[in-house]
Order: sequence, then structure tokens, then C-alpha cells
Amino acid sequence: MNSLLDFYKRSLRITAIGIGFFSAFIYRSLPSNISKFIVSGVVLGLLFIISEYLIRNKIWRLPFLYRRLDFNDKWLCITFYQDSSCSDYTFTSEPAYHSAKIRQDCQSIRIDPSPGDIFNNWSSVMMHLTESGGIAYTYDVQYTDGINAKGYEELNVLQRYPRIIGKPILLEGLFAHCAFGQSDPRRGRAVFCSKNMFSEITIESKMAEHIKQSIKHYQENRDE
Repeated sequence: MNSLLDFYKRSLRITAIGIGFFSAFIYRSLPSNISKFIVSGVVLGLLFIISEYLIRNKIWRLPFLYRRLDFNDKWLCITFYQDSSCSDYTFTSEPAYHSAKIRQDCQSIRIDPSPGDIFNNWSSVMMHLTESGGIAYTYDVQYTDGINAKGYEELNVLQRYPRIIGKPILLEGLFAHCAFGQSDPRRGRAVFCSKNMFSEITIESKMAEHIKQSIKHYQENRDE
């Protein structure tokens, strides 16, 4: 998040300077009584609050700024479970599905609590952007069989739209979690697909066939 935080701080400094120049201009340009009202603490404070909101939530998402780091979206999450005897792309069961909402601004990023095929609740605990431009987080999960677990997942960006500078629309990575003796540890691969961009996804990875089949299965069996 360092690049976004730096952008946020730099933009706030520029905004504060701009508001200062604006107040000086108004004092010089308008009659005294009107000037005092316009540059009063309430008006200037409101102007700063609005500017801060736009910087933190909107401006940084522009394509020529940090759209490549914008994970704020609704995602289809596909989980492929493995055990210790599996090779990298061999899985022990059919994939599990759930939806996730990532909320992000310049200062924070998190995954909202959500249910899934085999668990009642899943959400991030601590989350950050990685140096490679992906996401990583610790999470809590409560399975439908009563097992509670804590884990770690790291996802890299497989595809953006538009390419290179665009918003991430396809993520893939590894996860592992521990149930503190309630069951064996679980690990595997996870894929996040933007639910608004299924038609734009073109997959180039060793997971390509698994992802294509899973998206097709989801579209055939779930209501959008």
C-alpha cells in the first residue's frame, strides 16, 4: 500500500496548498463581507473534506494513476484443494465456489465476510498489496461442519483489463490454513475472477483449463 499512501499524502498536501491560494484569491477579489463568509472555516473545511474523499476513493483509480492496483470489485472465488501428496496442479476434490467483495481505498483494503459452498463465513483479517502488485492476506473461515480455521493466501494478477495498466480481473495463487487440531491442515490454489468481466478473461497459465471449466460450471449452475 506504500505507493497509494504516498499518493494520498502528496495529494492532500497539494489540496491544502490549493485551498490556501483559493482563500487568498477570494479575499482579494470579493467584497469584505462575502469574502469572510466564503473563506470561513466551515466552507474551507467542507471543501477539504470533499477533496479528501475524492482522493481517497476515486481519483487514484484513474487509468493513468493507480488503476493497476485497484482490486475493489465483486469476485467469483474458486478454491482447489490439495493434500501433501498432490503435485502442483493435481486436486483432491471438485472446486468449491463462493463470492467475495473486496473493498479498497488509498489507506486500506479488506474482504467482506461472505458464505460459500462449504463454509458459513470467510473474511480477511489483515490484508495488503504485495510488491509484485498482487494481494496477500490472513483470513478466518468457519466451515459448515463446525471447523474453524485461520490461514494465509497470496494471489498474483494473471490478467488486467485493459492490458498492462488496467484493473485486475483475474487472480491466482496459493493458500494454506490450520484448524488447530480440529482437522488436518488444508492447502491448495485459489482463483479470483471479476464477476463483471467474465467475457474478457483470456487465460494463459497452467491453471487455464481448470479455470475455464470452473467458470463455465458456475455460469451454467448459478444465478448471476
